[in-house]
Amino acid sequence: MVGINEGCKELNLLLGGTKGYSATGKFGVKTDTQDAEGQEIGSAPFDHITEEELNRCLNTKFLGKIMQIPPMYFLIDHLKSLFFIFNLFN
Repeated sequence: MVGINEGCKELNLLLGGTKGYSATGKFGVKTDTQDAEGQEIGSAPFDHITEEELNRCLNTKFLGKIMQIPPMYFLIDHLKSLFFIFNLFN
């Protein structure tokens, strides 16, 4: 079962359990939008990160109840839309 937008919040009720996420990432790259969609604007070495350290970090920060915080780029884009709508009616 797949939940989209607000439907993701209802999955726990429908499935009677927990939900999980899968992600793919790229280490050592910085983008202008803080996600995979942006242009690469920087890089850094990452060979000092071990699999053990990565798993410890992921298990500490990404298990359990989490309040999701969207990237700043999303917030700015969202605010532009709100200002546009506001100006339509004023």
